[in-house]
Amino acid sequence: MDAITQAQTFATTGASEAWTLILSFLALIIITGVLFAFSLRAGKSSLVSLILSFYIGYAIYQVFPYADAILAIGKGSAVTLVVAKLVIYAIATYIPFYVINRHASNDYFVPNKLIALFACFLAAAFLMAIGYHTFGAKSAYAFTPALDMLFAPASYFFWWFIAPLAGVYLLVR
Repeated sequence: MDAITQAQTFATTGASEAWTLILSFLALIIITGVLFAFSLRAGKSSLVSLILSFYIGYAIYQVFPYADAILAIGKGSAVTLVVAKLVIYAIATYIPFYVINRHASNDYFVPNKLIALFACFLAAAFLMAIGYHTFGAKSAYAFTPALDMLFAPASYFFWWFIAPLAGVYLLVR
C-alpha cells in the first residue's frame, strides 16, 4: 500500500505542478494557439507574411510621427493607453501584411505542423516581448513571475526580437 500512496502523491504533485506551469504561461499559450490556428487556416505563406509584417509594423510604429498626439487624446487608465498602442501597432502591421500576402506564393497547407507550431511560439514570444518593452503591458496586466523572468529583462529583448526569424527560416526551407 505504501507504493500506491507514493504513486498517488507523485501523480497529484505532478498534475498540480503541470497545471501551475500552464497557468503561468497562459497568455503565451493563447497567443501561440491563435497564431497556429491562423497558420492552419491561411497557410504557410500567410504565416510567413504575418511574421514579417510584425517586424515591418514594429518599425512603422517606432517612427510613426503622430503616435504621441493620438495617445494624448486617449489619456486615461494604463489599460486605455496599452490598447491605443496596440491598435496603432495592429494598423501598422495589417497594411504590410496585406501587401506581402498578396505577393507571397500561394501554398495553402503547412506541410510540417510541428515547425509551424514552433514558428507560432516564437512569433508569440516576439509579441510578448514588444508588449513588455514597447507597449507597457506590464502596467495594464499583472503577468506571472515566470513570464516576467523571461520577458522583462531588457537584455533578453534582442533574443526574443530575432527569434521569429529562425521560425521563418524553418518554414521557408
